[in-house]
Amino acid sequence: MKKDTPDFKSLEELKGKVISVNKGSAYDAWLRDLERKIGWTVESYGTQTDAVQAVIAGRAYANVAGNTAIAWAVKGNPQLKLGYLHSTGLVWAIALRKDSVPLRDTLDEALECLKADGTIAKLHEKWFGIVPAPGSAAVTSFPGHGVPGFVGYDPAAHEAKCS
Repeated sequence: MKKDTPDFKSLEELKGKVISVNKGSAYDAWLRDLERKIGWTVESYGTQTDAVQAVIAGRAYANVAGNTAIAWAVKGNPQLKLGYLHSTGLVWAIALRKDSVPLRDTLDEALECLKADGTIAKLHEKWFGIVPAPGSAAVTSFPGHGVPGFVGYDPAAHEAKCS
């Protein structure tokens, strides 16, 4: 959002507003799914940079993107501020072959260790200028291996072997 834009506390407060988004992103689909319910207008742009520029130019009230992408944009632009943080439940993941179960588990556990010792939170703050939200994927290890709801997810409990 532009730095002088009033803060808001719910998505419903965006009724009647134009929201910019990177065309084809997961957030584009998410915004459009809620367009009738909330009453906002979605404008999709070919790049995230163009979607942010729409806010700066006053063509859009706010831009929706992943929390790290938007934090990076705000960190480098004094005309902007972070607004409302809403968890869509969408997550980023590393794509692996279905038969790469040992590699999936190794990567998952390495990330768990980096979360447990605070490394990812420190990197998040360094690169994005903000402390990750409590409960966010940057600081929270989730049960099992893989992404819940996706092919290959294994809900079995485990303990990461951090060294």
